[in-house]
Amino acid sequence: KEREREREGDGASPLISEAGRPVVAMAASDACADHSCKSQDQETSFTVCHIQSSAFCILLVAAVPKEDLEPIPLPPSQNILMHKLKTNYGHNAELFEEIAALSTPELLEALRSRKYYAEDVTRTYIVLAKRAHERTNCLVDTCFDEAISQAKALDRAFEETGEPVGRLHGLPVSIKECLDMTGRSSSLGVGKLTTIPAVDDAVIVQRLVMEGAVPFCRTNVPQTLLTMECGNPVFGVTTNPHDPLRTPGGSSGGESALLAAGGSPLGIGTDIAGSCRIPAAWAGCCGFKPTVSILSKIGGNSFNPQEFIKATAGPMAMDVESLIQCMEAITTTTSQQPTQVALDPSVVQLSSFRIDSSGQKPKLRIGYFEELSWFSPSPACRRAVRETVKRLEMEGHELVPFTVPRLDELMEFFFNAVGADGGVFTREFLDGEDVEEHVKGLAYNGLVPPFVKSVIAFVSEHAFGETKFAKVLRCSNAKDVATYNRLFAERKRFKNYLMLTWRESNLDALISPPVPCPAITHNTGKLISPLFVYTFLWNVVDFPAGVVPVTKVTQDDVDQIKGGGDMYQRIVAESDRQSEGLPVGVQVCTLPWTDALCLHVMKEIEKTVSP
Repeated sequence: KEREREREGDGASPLISEAGRPVVAMAASDACADHSCKSQDQETSFTVCHIQSSAFCILLVAAVPKEDLEPIPLPPSQNILMHKLKTNYGHNAELFEEIAALSTPELLEALRSRKYYAEDVTRTYIVLAKRAHERTNCLVDTCFDEAISQAKALDRAFEETGEPVGRLHGLPVSIKECLDMTGRSSSLGVGKLTTIPAVDDAVIVQRLVMEGAVPFCRTNVPQTLLTMECGNPVFGVTTNPHDPLRTPGGSSGGESALLAAGGSPLGIGTDIAGSCRIPAAWAGCCGFKPTVSILSKIGGNSFNPQEFIKATAGPMAMDVESLIQCMEAITTTTSQQPTQVALDPSVVQLSSFRIDSSGQKPKLRIGYFEELSWFSPSPACRRAVRETVKRLEMEGHELVPFTVPRLDELMEFFFNAVGADGGVFTREFLDGEDVEEHVKGLAYNGLVPPFVKSVIAFVSEHAFGETKFAKVLRCSNAKDVATYNRLFAERKRFKNYLMLTWRESNLDALISPPVPCPAITHNTGKLISPLFVYTFLWNVVDFPAGVVPVTKVTQDDVDQIKGGGDMYQRIVAESDRQSEGLPVGVQVCTLPWTDALCLHVMKEIEKTVSP
């Protein structure tokens, strides 16, 4: 750790070792110290958890000094990135602080009125992105030269026509690494993919450019996109700008870290189980998962080809209005440029992403819950929901408690779907690769014989009371086609029953915690997979959902943390001990295709509650 600090002082990347190897577990030794086995119960918990997620014996290996391991040469893409980050692109010093202080809607208005040139804004955000990367290791690639050239072209077009180019004229936009950009790889943190360039931009990126946005950098992801932290053997670990010992979340953690550190005014992430919303909650920004099929999937890469739970892209920003403007820019056109439907006929076109409130302000009936039985929330997360409910009631809305029905079935759907092939696809795809520790559980869990898992699950449940872990373990066996088809049928019945319950309650929207705890310490996520339940619920049933920050953890919240519970709760409680000051958000969801209503409620919360 001393050597890392020395290298930081010399201007070297704190996440790149002298041997040229990305440091994949920079806080591993701290994590081992924090979670050392201090009692017989803890030791048993870690032994049980090893089958699920490789546990702490692997963390001990990760804690070995990197100098004692054979160095892995940096891929060409990482060497190029380091060179670009050292290049001075210049900026307008007189306007720098002024531009950096603006919110995204304010910046867009200034660009449209020609208060600022697109080139000045782009150069400003290049500097801001580089600073954010130095703090968090959030970038994997930059297109600074191309961005400056595009910004200059936008300025010339504005000069010639007197009109801005599209809804997002001159706005720098960061792009999650899994979304294709011409000539650049979408590696998903997998080494073999870093040498395969994309032949075209993703449709979403094309539409952003047509509307005047300026893509200027690409952000880090966890290997395979299937974990709640953000690190991979190619580009290293991304840290949370609020606390470097914590993760910004996954899989859109590079985006959330960059946004929260002030390095981008607008970002594009993706979401399959909370991949936009968990990072937004943990970094303190806004994230939105639209109904699947509203945004194009062409050029959007996901690791697992399963269709049981479908991924979608989604915007991320520091305010809800920016999310709305981004959705409008992608899905509708203000010029003669091709629409998203023309580029991808499979998408569904919504008429609007705004609720008309020009007349009397609509009063809504909003459900809420503080807790799902699979994972009790931290005190700060409960308080965030309670305060939001109270403020919305003061605004005249009706708030009613709501219980998610048949939650155990939902959990079984998710874990059965994720482990349907027993990890075969993951193992084959990552053959010969340096596999991230968080991915090993997904890849190698299927190698444990079902009988052995049954024995472990039985002992865990009946001898140690680890009922949830036992259920997760039983769902991890490979499925035959008949079983997989039954899962599809059961999911459909669950979705219909949930919508029926929703209708009977006459709800417009639902508020809940997005995750049951603030940002966790590095290397904790692989031990607490049920934490996903608060977000993947809405992926399974394909409801639009979004996150908006509302408060921060207080010392009083920390003082209320209790020990005990199952191993998942104990691990989270330990991570929460030093969480004062971390951001906390709430999640909003609505029925499918009511994305405008979801964004409207998010904006209401932002207006009345946000810190």
